[in-house]
Amino acid sequence: MRHVVRAHACAHHGSRHDTCSSCITSITSITSRPQHSGGHRCSTAPHAQGSTSRRAACGSTSSRGASTSGRTAASGLLHSLEPLAIDVEYAHVALADGSEKSVPAWVCVVGTRDQGAPLLKVHCRHPLLDAHQAAGADGGAGGGGGGGRAAVRSIGGVRLGELGDAAALVEAAARVWALWQGHALVGHGLAKDLRALGLSSHMASMPCYDTLDFKGFQNSGGNARALRRLAKDLLGVEIHTKGGGTHDPEVDARVVLDLYTLHARPVLMRTTASFEDVVAFETAQALRRAADARARLRVEEEEGEEE
Repeated sequence: MRHVVRAHACAHHGSRHDTCSSCITSITSITSRPQHSGGHRCSTAPHAQGSTSRRAACGSTSSRGASTSGRTAASGLLHSLEPLAIDVEYAHVALADGSEKSVPAWVCVVGTRDQGAPLLKVHCRHPLLDAHQAAGADGGAGGGGGGGRAAVRSIGGVRLGELGDAAALVEAAARVWALWQGHALVGHGLAKDLRALGLSSHMASMPCYDTLDFKGFQNSGGNARALRRLAKDLLGVEIHTKGGGTHDPEVDARVVLDLYTLHARPVLMRTTASFEDVVAFETAQALRRAADARARLRVEEEEGEEE
């Protein structure tokens, strides 16, 4: 039996729906999603359980629940697509009940042709923060009524004071989803970041690559190296020099993009792409360079006419 993914399926509600405030997902009806065969645990549509061969229809998955093969069912041209890199920074908070949580708080997406201006760079506010702050205000915990401690207290990462006018998490996730269309999304720890945004269920069917899985970025034990070390050793760039505190997601995203385009993608194109994939990639690159050259020529001609 086959299903077309048209909306998010939520175990909390037990049905498909377009927007879910409970699991912090904002995926409006996705009529262009590829079909999946039943037989795997896919959170984007209610499938029946089945064999391993059926699970393969949604892309090979790891224990993180995301594609790690470098190719996805959505596109055999993954590494020939225009890449975008994403990084998410987190707010680490202590709640009134003594528990500690890390929630996404700052999102950035960059591209190879963004002219130095990120495609998206926005603070976002997780509903957990509002819920606990409201509970504290109503119950007196930190709200002045009972003299108790604050309902939510910063203990690291992005500070709560930076999130006063931040967009809702679902809005930030929707903007990431829109940018993802027609591009390959890459990140160092991509599965974690997309899971935090409520988008990880699409990793098996959308073009994406987690650079943690690239063997050239792993140590001899098969563990991924820290982004800071990769930046210094392979790009000659120093990042995270302050030690602790909040990292700028734009800096990290651009490092990831450079690592992928300069080091990972050339290898992956040689080892995983077909001849047709390589031809398509080289053709696209040549056309892009020609278009850039024409654009520069027009600018020079306009400047010459002004003089």
